[in-house]
Amino acid sequence: DNVGPDNVTQKYLVPPGVDKLKWLDEQGRRMTHVNYRWAKDRSDLTQLALFNGVGVESWENVWGAFNGFTPRDAEELKRTSLLLRWLGRWEFIQGYQEWEPHTPAVKVSSATSVIAQNYSKGWQKTPEASCNASGTWDGFLSVDECLSKCEGRDGCQGVVVARLGFNGLYDCSLQSSLAADCEYPSYSDTYSRQTAPAVPTNNGIYGSMFVHRGGHCVFTVVNRAYRPSTAALTLSRCPGAGPGAVVYDLYKGKQVNASSGEVELEMVDRGLAAVLVLGAGWEQQVNATALDEVLRASQDLDHTGPVEKLSREWKYLEQKLQGMKDSKRYSLAPVGMVEIPRTTFRFLTAGVELEAGCDRTDDELNICCSNAPCDTGDNTCSCGIASADEWGVDFQFPFDSRPKRYHSRNITVGPVFLDKHLVSKLDYPRYLNSTGYTPVDSTRFLLDWDNGTLPVGREDEPVVYVGIEEARAYCEWAGKRLPHSYEWQLAAQGGDGRPYPWGSAAPTSETTPVMSPGPALAPLPRVGSLPAGNSPFNVSDLVGFVWQYTDEFRDAHDRAVLVKGSGNYHPPQVSAAYPASLTFLNWYFPPALEVNKHNKYFLMSPSFERAGTLGFRCAADHAKGLSGPYHYDDADVQETLV
Repeated sequence: DNVGPDNVTQKYLVPPGVDKLKWLDEQGRRMTHVNYRWAKDRSDLTQLALFNGVGVESWENVWGAFNGFTPRDAEELKRTSLLLRWLGRWEFIQGYQEWEPHTPAVKVSSATSVIAQNYSKGWQKTPEASCNASGTWDGFLSVDECLSKCEGRDGCQGVVVARLGFNGLYDCSLQSSLAADCEYPSYSDTYSRQTAPAVPTNNGIYGSMFVHRGGHCVFTVVNRAYRPSTAALTLSRCPGAGPGAVVYDLYKGKQVNASSGEVELEMVDRGLAAVLVLGAGWEQQVNATALDEVLRASQDLDHTGPVEKLSREWKYLEQKLQGMKDSKRYSLAPVGMVEIPRTTFRFLTAGVELEAGCDRTDDELNICCSNAPCDTGDNTCSCGIASADEWGVDFQFPFDSRPKRYHSRNITVGPVFLDKHLVSKLDYPRYLNSTGYTPVDSTRFLLDWDNGTLPVGREDEPVVYVGIEEARAYCEWAGKRLPHSYEWQLAAQGGDGRPYPWGSAAPTSETTPVMSPGPALAPLPRVGSLPAGNSPFNVSDLVGFVWQYTDEFRDAHDRAVLVKGSGNYHPPQVSAAYPASLTFLNWYFPPALEVNKHNKYFLMSPSFERAGTLGFRCAADHAKGLSGPYHYDDADVQETLV
């Protein structure tokens, strides 16, 4: 019941959900990890983890899109993790005697009013009020359409609009009433027709009480509201709260005066707190030195400054295209290479990754799913799940303002030379014999050879199972370099923007190899075996043979290479023992036969990079060609200057 409109994301409600599996286990031994991988505001994670005494799975790198924590969320995760680990070690949140979620011992000390925000058509946006208790979800409307729908229906008092929208369209729930203290999804906004919006009676304050087997307690408190509030704790509910008890604010690392039997906590917006109550004789169950250590650690973190002063602003993780040095320059095409003349063209390419945003309003190449995610009965089903392109999926070229799925620029490329064919199994031994190259880590190196010997009868297949540095080294030995993605695309496409090297007609067995159904890799198609699939410049083996190395990109955490051409491995099932729907099978093998599409391949080590579906060809610089490191001119900038 708590799954969001994308049928994947779990809804996190304002009243914190209870980890039922942990609650049903008398000792709370089950350790859930809270996760919300696509949230840019991660406060839900730390609050639910502290409330339930469970873990957090941060998951910032989601299929290559880096959804990083904001400075505020990162600091709160650091402080919360410190407390959770300590409380688990000393059997407060695991191996406990009792857990009382939503304990009545935690309540609001003083209420803070909610000021509604003005909205169009006389509506008010009320961030704390209402829920979808009585509404039904209506999909794919704009906010204005959702409000108009409510205005046209008798008895409709408000709407809940999911923030997980696709291209400005959202799931919308019409409300017959606006309850003051009910559960509404935290990924939604509520719009009220009331002049005075309802306010939750608890003002967003919720708490849990964990009772140690020695009678000591920890109260974990969260402020679910986006405004400050004050929490009051009644300590008498804790069995150990009697004469001789000591009380600590664990979050700030200090002892507090609890002589009145109550503790008040000033809670910042979306704030966290933990109060430890240690009864008489506590030293028998809790190590005093360990307590001092966690208090000092909390003090040190608190001294870094108030968390509410830290930014909640989410930022894209910038990437940088790694340039290439010029190769040896040639006036005439070296043997086996084709000259690609200087051309100004529109470099349009897009990644085929299935997740991390695909904007249907800006989808010239039809990569995004028309339904979500696509027809599971279609064995060609492979498309980007439709949502806003706002997480930084794919790459960032020098002309891009941020990482994104689509890249479009008028650029000038060439003249440059490109290998007519993929580097073959017959070509590669010449390099090995000449250089004596032996990898330091030989894991998966030339895995489809016979113990390092060229397989008889397979000499014309593309060489595979080589890492990107090994491909670069081969090209350098040959007086060449790897091609840039735009050089590869120009050689494959020409200047007319065609989707395939041979034109616009769909692939046939004469233009592309027959797809290998798997699950094992079949022998690869022979290099040069399909001349009908050649490009306008007569370059061969461009699509459907193997994925091909081009440009490398880096950010603060990762390296990845843009691969073009698409492999011929496309299994309907990887394993009969573990069948998968075609939709999710294509998660791992999305094809990109069109030359204006590509995929992202992460670089970790040669042993991981070496794959039976990944090969390469080389480029070489022309005597009159453009210089590195990028080997292109930005025609859009030149046109603006003129």
